[in-house]
Amino acid sequence: MSFEMKPLATLKRMLRQCAMNSNPDYRFVDRFMDFLTGRAYIFDHLGSINERVVYAAIRYAALERKVNHIIIDSMMKCVKGSDDCSSQKDFMNSITRMAQQYGVHIHVVHHIKKLESEECLPNKFDLKGDSSISDMPDQVLTVWRNKRKERAIKKSPTDPKANEAEDALLVCDKNRHGEWEGHVRLWYHPPSLQYTADSRCMPL
Repeated sequence: MSFEMKPLATLKRMLRQCAMNSNPDYRFVDRFMDFLTGRAYIFDHLGSINERVVYAAIRYAALERKVNHIIIDSMMKCVKGSDDCSSQKDFMNSITRMAQQYGVHIHVVHHIKKLESEECLPNKFDLKGDSSISDMPDQVLTVWRNKRKERAIKKSPTDPKANEAEDALLVCDKNRHGEWEGHVRLWYHPPSLQYTADSRCMPL
């Protein structure tokens, strides 16, 4: 449920990520679409949406389509007002309850507060809104983009030291039923619009 991107744009991004290049041929496109048929579903809606519609879509996906993973992008499109803590708490409570009830993984995309600097590494306490957003889920993952590196490369594109650092970090800030918490270094691969854990996967 990507309420900030049209379904066709979502499919185009998924295609590039799967193909690992920006211009897959028609045979790959056909194979990709055949693979998705019956396996992936996109909720066709842009902009704000009533949370009750989201709950109904989750029930339909889990019970009728046997979906295992549901992605909601983003919570700000489902809850009125970024300062409405009561609505945020109710939304997260409903989402976590439905995940347990139907045995599905529900991934909710959310945003962080504006920090002192873009170079600061955020954590679960920096999420916008009510504390329940990080208290209720089983896991909290934070994505941090290395703006310092981006500025350094713009200033000195050939500087090897500037290129050694990761482009982003995926931080596991909470893992209720697991032992591991930590971060994964990621490097951006422009042709496929994705981040990879291998620094060698870079365009020549």
